[in-house]
Amino acid sequence: MLWPKNARGLHHSSLTVLVHFKLFFHHFLCPHSNEQKLKFGFRKVYGDTVYRTLRATRVEKARQYFDQAEDNILQVANQVGYANASHFTAAFRDCFGMTPSVYLSNRK
Repeated sequence: MLWPKNARGLHHSSLTVLVHFKLFFHHFLCPHSNEQKLKFGFRKVYGDTVYRTLRATRVEKARQYFDQAEDNILQVANQVGYANASHFTAAFRDCFGMTPSVYLSNRK
């Protein structure tokens, strides 16, 4: 199966998206392909892994939520699919170089 090496920070719905992507690819686009070819093809087209692309998309969406609403960090983490706020904070810091709380305090 196509599972990120560290799937603990992913919400169930995000894992479902990854699984559906793999199933769609195998059944409709390239039924005789293997997982390694799928990963290679995705990376070649998008320039990054499926996991990092999904993670960057989710964190960018979270930044947009912070800019548009007054939701707290836990609410935004849940909205973008993180069940654990500390995993969300780590992902946000990796992408933007600061924690969500620092981002929010700088925004005000």
